[in-house]
Amino acid sequence: MTWSVAGRATRDLLAILDEIEAVAGPATAERYALRFKTCLSRIADRPRSGAPRPGLGEYARIMIVRPYVFIYDHDAGADTTIVLRVLHSRRNVTERLLRRPRP
Repeated sequence: MTWSVAGRATRDLLAILDEIEAVAGPATAERYALRFKTCLSRIADRPRSGAPRPGLGEYARIMIVRPYVFIYDHDAGADTTIVLRVLHSRRNVTERLLRRPRP
């Protein structure tokens, strides 16, 4: 299986961790970083375990690390997974916001 994290998702994660550190301190940011790493490992190891979100695209799935949502595509036929974005759950997530990479 091939899996990756899109550049936008990486930037999302870094911005989130910076904000958490600024607001809640480095220890809290480290705890979230560990939770994010665990979520990414789960996506890589068991991509079908995320909840399908067909409204965001044919292959879209999500996993939650409260209050954040990891949005990814998993194409079982092609055996590929790509994490597209990591966003606060209060965001109105649309397919357009995901800006999928072109094949």
